[in-house]
Amino acid sequence: MRLKLWGVRGSIPVPGPGCDAYGGNTSCVQVTAGDGTELILDAGTGIRQLGPELVSRCANLHILLTHLHLDHIQGLMFFAPFFNPATEITVWGPPAAGQKLRSRLARYISTPLSPIEIRELPAKVTFRDLIFDPRLGGGIRDDNNLKVIIPGGASSPWIGPEHLDVSLSNEAIAGIGSMAGSGSVIPMDHTTCMVRAAWRIVRFFHRESCGQCTPCREGGGWLEKVLERIEAGRGREADLDLLMDICDNISPGVAWPPAQTTICVLGPSMPPSVAAGLRMFRDEYLAHIRDGRCPFPPDRLPRRLARV
Repeated sequence: MRLKLWGVRGSIPVPGPGCDAYGGNTSCVQVTAGDGTELILDAGTGIRQLGPELVSRCANLHILLTHLHLDHIQGLMFFAPFFNPATEITVWGPPAAGQKLRSRLARYISTPLSPIEIRELPAKVTFRDLIFDPRLGGGIRDDNNLKVIIPGGASSPWIGPEHLDVSLSNEAIAGIGSMAGSGSVIPMDHTTCMVRAAWRIVRFFHRESCGQCTPCREGGGWLEKVLERIEAGRGREADLDLLMDICDNISPGVAWPPAQTTICVLGPSMPPSVAAGLRMFRDEYLAHIRDGRCPFPPDRLPRRLARV
């Protein structure tokens, strides 16, 4: 491990002979791990000089902000890797009740203090606040492993833990084939049955259907029946192709954004959870079929509530 001090002052950066010994920049420390990982502690004005050294050779960087006093973040808007579209930067920072790190930093990296805003940065800036910040999501229950995330409400395609560091912006989430949608983020852990989760979502939308459009009325009913059959251990391997065929009749191509075959978007809201579940967890579906039962624990809720 190697350490290099790019800035050690508090308050404001200053020039002059009096700073010859330790430099005149505010706080920034570069930590290079043995495997080449770059960690930058604080982003005072010293980070401006560090930027050109990293911009062409580091695709992944981590910035840890110990606190958000101005002398610890005032160099962020001048950090060259932020303007390199090939760079992925994860920013870590202290929690604050009711506010995401992104929004707190945006108070400084926005007009009139800055000529650019965070959302305009070409680099991919990610934040881990939402799920794991103890004052927000608080992490995964019982310290279980994260299995899947529904990023924008029940109608949005599922994403895996490998996308945990995608920034919470419409553009970034659309770039991985889903949507920010309603902003209702639902993480599920490794004890969650994916067949049951998809069945619940389809059941909800089917029960909400007005019944006017055939793809929604008939397709939703068949999706619900087939998923319930698999969850109960009575499924057949042919049901997996049947599910995708039904999805294709509701929303041709089963793509995202979905093709519209109904008056409203309720019908096309059903296929994403089924298609994502089959793509990501096909082995789970097969386990239900081959074992003749659900391999996951029963619901934690009382049965009279669990099927609502």
